[in-house]
Amino acid sequence: MTTPILARPTDPGTSDAAAEKQAWKLTASHHAILAIFQEKKAGLTDTELNKFYKRIWVKREFPQLAFDTPRRRRSDLAGRKFLADCGKKRRNDNGEPEVVWILATPSDDAQLAFDFDSAAA
Repeated sequence: MTTPILARPTDPGTSDAAAEKQAWKLTASHHAILAIFQEKKAGLTDTELNKFYKRIWVKREFPQLAFDTPRRRRSDLAGRKFLADCGKKRRNDNGEPEVVWILATPSDDAQLAFDFDSAAA
């Protein structure tokens, strides 16, 4: 996986390392999204994720997020190989096909460890 450039080109190499370390800390919203995908074994499209999050965030005591933010956190997690495209598509409300995302199978490629029990805490 290629590492995105997180610091200015004129910054020393240590800035890249520091930016990379800061950029990929799992936040409470990442934990919430992972907890949802742990529950939804059949996976979710981005539209389904956004709608589901909107319905359950208060009851589950998840962080309040703008409507499209769960999709953005899903994208972060997919980029770090926590979530994966399962190879299926489902149609959204507009009839457009969307990728169905699932929890990734643990592998040596995973760049961060995640303890699902800690997500509920």
